[in-house]
Amino acid sequence: MQKEKWIITIHDSSENATEAVFFEGTEAETRLALMSLLNKDKANEDTDSYEYGTESEHDVEKYFDDDTSFYLYAFALYYDWHIDYTARRVSDIQTLREVC
Repeated sequence: MQKEKWIITIHDSSENATEAVFFEGTEAETRLALMSLLNKDKANEDTDSYEYGTESEHDVEKYFDDDTSFYLYAFALYYDWHIDYTARRVSDIQTLREVC
């Protein structure tokens, strides 16, 4: 598989903050990257507060916007907050001119 450029966003509802990072890899590598971020965050949290979420790269969801563009999604749900991890290929991101 060909490596592609991705933007990965991490949204933490407990801080009402979103972080964006750049990643380059195949779809499979990007799924692993999402799980690496999720597992790092999970290790830093109180283990009793974790309820459920994406457990492996095979569970990372793939949602299509249309026939060709899609994004990958993983999540972790804690007692009273959640963290969402989303990866979208740079080639699928619209320009502001296209949106407005």
